Amino acid sequence: MTHVIVLMLVFCGVSGSATTEAPFSPNELSGNITNAAVQGFSENITNAVPFYDPFPVNQQDIDNFRQQLNQESLIRLSLTNQMYSLLKDVIVMKKQMGQMDSIIQELAHRKNSDKEAVFFHASISKHLQFERNTPVNIIYDTVLSDSHKAYSFQSGVFTAPSSGLYIFSWSSLVEAQKILNTELIANGLVKGRSNCYNEGGPGYENCSGTVPVILKAGDTVNIRTHKGNYVYGDGWSSFKGWKN
Repeated sequence: MTHVIVLMLVFCGVSGSATTEAPFSPNELSGNITNAAVQGFSENITNAVPFYDPFPVNQQDIDNFRQQLNQESLIRLSLTNQMYSLLKDVIVMKKQMGQMDSIIQELAHRKNSDKEAVFFHASISKHLQFERNTPVNIIYDTVLSDSHKAYSFQSGVFTAPSSGLYIFSWSSLVEAQKILNTELIANGLVKGRSNCYNEGGPGYENCSGTVPVILKAGDTVNIRTHKGNYVYGDGWSSFKGWKN
């Protein structure tokens, strides 16, 4: 552009007067035009076209933005803490469920063990006579059934093979003019009695007793006379028990 202007001025000077010298040299003219033009153009552009920000931001907007970021950070932190807390609860729950499962299996095993049938049945084969006021253990010498071989036909004592609730029943046949009052003894303690008083009776008398007893494994049970002098045998008098 500068070169064009210089050429135009030169041409005008030449055409106006062939002998007239140009007032400026091409270099001076080019430098003056360039400096003046550029400076003026810059000033005009600066003054005429102000800077425009398409996204103006003030301090209030910045503060609001920071507040939103803080709130979002707090929310994320709260959610993270809740997630870890929930994860811990799940882990604890899994451990508790594992322990509960072990307990259930153990209880099921015990239940199956407890359901195992335990029973015995024994009777007296011969008639027995006793001293009326001297308590003695009655021996039921004929074993009809015994699931765990827990009854001794030699001592007349039943030994519980496992813990639980047991039902014991015994019956006695007594001749006329005889008496047989009996007691059920568990670990040396009286748990039940049966009265078969027939000293004034003209015929036979049959007496029985039934008692529930809670036993531990190894506890003993037997029948003992309280006052008695006779019991009829031949299988008519018996002692039996079973686990409920």
